[in-house]
Amino acid sequence: MILWMTPLLLACSGNDPEGEGSEVAQPHVSLDAIDQSLPVGFVGERYDTSLKVGGGTPPYEWTVVDGFRLPGGLSFGPDGELAGIPTEAGQHEVPVVVADSAGRDKRVRLTIPIVLEPRPVACGETIGGTFDGNGFTFGGPDLDDLRNLEWLTVTLPDDLTQRIELVFDMPGSLVSYVQRPFEQLGSWNIEDHYVPTFVSPTLGESTVTVDPGTNPSLTGFASAGRIPVLLVAQSGGPWEMTVVCTDGPVFERVAQWPVEIGTELSIDYDVWGPDAGVRIYTPDPLPEWMVWNEETGEVTGIAVEAGAWEFDVIAETEDGRMRQERSIIGVYDVIETACDTTTPVPTTEGYFDGEFTTYWDPRGYSVARVPLAGLSPSQLTFRLSGTNANYVGIADPAPGWLKFYAGADGELGSGAPAQIDVTARTYPAVHHYLDDEQIYVISAHTGAGPGSLALEVECDDAPRPDMAGLPVVQPLVTADFGLPATGGVPPYLFTATGLPDGLSIREDRLIGVTSEQGAHPLQLTVEDSVGASTDALYTLYVGTEAACAGAEAIACDDVKSGTFTTTYFSDDNGSGSTRVFCLIPEPGQSLGFDVSSTDGEIRVDVADPGGVRLDAFDGARSTFVALVERDSSEGIALNPWSWPDLDDYDHLPLFVAVRAFNAGDWTVHLSCQ
Repeated sequence: MILWMTPLLLACSGNDPEGEGSEVAQPHVSLDAIDQSLPVGFVGERYDTSLKVGGGTPPYEWTVVDGFRLPGGLSFGPDGELAGIPTEAGQHEVPVVVADSAGRDKRVRLTIPIVLEPRPVACGETIGGTFDGNGFTFGGPDLDDLRNLEWLTVTLPDDLTQRIELVFDMPGSLVSYVQRPFEQLGSWNIEDHYVPTFVSPTLGESTVTVDPGTNPSLTGFASAGRIPVLLVAQSGGPWEMTVVCTDGPVFERVAQWPVEIGTELSIDYDVWGPDAGVRIYTPDPLPEWMVWNEETGEVTGIAVEAGAWEFDVIAETEDGRMRQERSIIGVYDVIETACDTTTPVPTTEGYFDGEFTTYWDPRGYSVARVPLAGLSPSQLTFRLSGTNANYVGIADPAPGWLKFYAGADGELGSGAPAQIDVTARTYPAVHHYLDDEQIYVISAHTGAGPGSLALEVECDDAPRPDMAGLPVVQPLVTADFGLPATGGVPPYLFTATGLPDGLSIREDRLIGVTSEQGAHPLQLTVEDSVGASTDALYTLYVGTEAACAGAEAIACDDVKSGTFTTTYFSDDNGSGSTRVFCLIPEPGQSLGFDVSSTDGEIRVDVADPGGVRLDAFDGARSTFVALVERDSSEGIALNPWSWPDLDDYDHLPLFVAVRAFNAGDWTVHLSCQ
C-alpha cells in the first residue's frame, strides 16, 4: 500500500531528555485525496493497485459509497488496496470514501477502466470466430455483449510495410472500429476514439485499410507497435479476417479533378514520403495527347476529346517494391445553358454505376456552364429534377474549374428536385462568379442506369446587400463604411433598425461614433432607384472583443504556444484540443500563419467571411486549409490570391481554428505584411 503523508518533524534543544523546550511541528491536518483514474485492467488477468491519500492522521480506512459496487471480480480492502481478477469490461466509475483516525473523511471518485485482452494478429495471419447476432443497441455498440464483439491488436512488423489491409470473409456484416493512436488501449469512448468502417463482403465492402494517407494514419501507430481494432457484429454467423501487409509506396491520391475538353490536363500521381527513385507509370494504353512523366508521376497535355479513360497506375521503387491502383481521367464536353432557362442534361450511367462513382467520371455526371458576363444577379438558384433522386453541385470560382466546393453541394431524393442557392452570404458568394463571368454546375442522378435530367437556372436580380457581414465598428472611433449592394437598378438607399446610439446610415454609408460595445442585431433594408427593396438580418459588432467573442485575440508578430492534452474528437473542440484565434485584418494586409507541431497532428480551418467562432468547426461554414504532421510545420498564407480570399474579410472578424488529432506541443506565429 502506498501512503502519502506529511512526516512528523521534531526539533530538539540541548540534551533535554524530557523534551523541555523542544518544539514539535504540527502535522498537515487536512485530508488530501483526489479523484483518481486507475491503471487499465484486463478481463481474466490479475489486477492490483493502491489508492493515494495524504495528510490527515493515519491510519486511513477506505469504503465504497452505499449503493455502488466495484466491477465484478475486484475487492477493496480498508487499506486502499484494490485487487482481484476482473470479470466485467467497461469504464467503471465508483465513488469511495477515505477516513483518517481523527474522524476526517473525503469522498473520492475512482475511474477503473477494464478491457478485454485483445487477440494479437500479425501480417499474413488469419483469425476468425462466430458471432451470435447483432452487437448493437440503439445507442451504438453494446460493449458488454461479449458474444458479438471481438478485440484485436494488429502487430506492426519491423520492416518497410506501407499499407495494412484487414480483409474479411463472411456471409454477414460487421463494423470495424480502428482505435485512434495515443488513446488508452481499449477506451470505452467509441464515438470519439475510434474510426468506424462498415464491412459486408457480399456488398463489396470487405477491406479495412490503414496506410500513410488514411485516418488514422499508419505512422501514428509506430511508437505503440500495434493497431487496436474492435469488431462489432451486425448479424450472426462465422467470420474470418486476414491481415495483408504490403511494402509498396502509397499514393497520396489516385483520383483527380476532371477537365473540360480543349483545356490543359495536369495531374500528379505522387506518393507519400520520399519519391526519389520511384517510377510511376501505367501499362495501359492512353490517348496520344496525354503525356506521362514516369520520373515525377505527372500527366500533362491538352484534352482534345471527351470521354473516360480507366487505367492502372503503378509506383515501383528501385528495389522492386510496387503499388498498383486503378484510376480514371475524365474529360467533359460541357453543356451551355443560361439564366432563367431549363436545359436537358442526360447521363449514360447512374451515380453509383461502374467502378468510379464521383464527378471525375463523365459517364455518370453532366456539367453545364452558365455565362454571367454583363449580368448582375443577387442570387443564383440551381434546381435539378427528372428522377427520383437528383444531385446538383457547383464548382469553385476560377481558376479551379470543376473543383467542387463541399459546402455548396446539394442532394435531395424522393422525387423532389435538388437545389442550391448562391447568395452574397454563401461562400463562394455570388460576386466570385460574377468576377469570373461564369459558373459551372454538375448534375447526376443517384439511381442506376441512364438518367434524363432537367437543370433549371434562376437568376434573381432583386436588390440585396452584397456583403457577408457588416464591418466591425471600433468604439469611440469615427465609422465611415460603404455598404455595397447588387442586383436591381443602382443607386441604392439603405435603412436600418436597431443601430446603436451615435451611428446612422446615410444613403449607402454607415457613419458616426458610438460607445455602445457589443453585438447589435439589425434589420437592414436596401432599396434601388425604381423602388424595389429587400430586407436582411445582420449583426453589427462594436469592438473587436464583441466581434471575436469566444476566440483568442492574435496580432501581427504574436507567437502563441501550448500543449494539447487530447484530441478534438474526445473533448468536442474543448480547451484540451482546440484554440481559435481571431483578428480583424487591415485593408491591404497579407497574413502568414506558421503552425508547428512536435508530437501530434494538427488541422487548421478558417471560418467563412461573416462567420462566428463556432463556424470554424462546421465544414459547411469553413475552409480546411492545412494538415500539420508530427514534428513539422506548415506555412498558411492568407492574401487576395489565396482561398479563402483575404479580401473577403475586409473589416470582418477572421477566425482560425487550430485543432489536435492527438496530444502534443504546438506553436502558432502570425506574420503580416
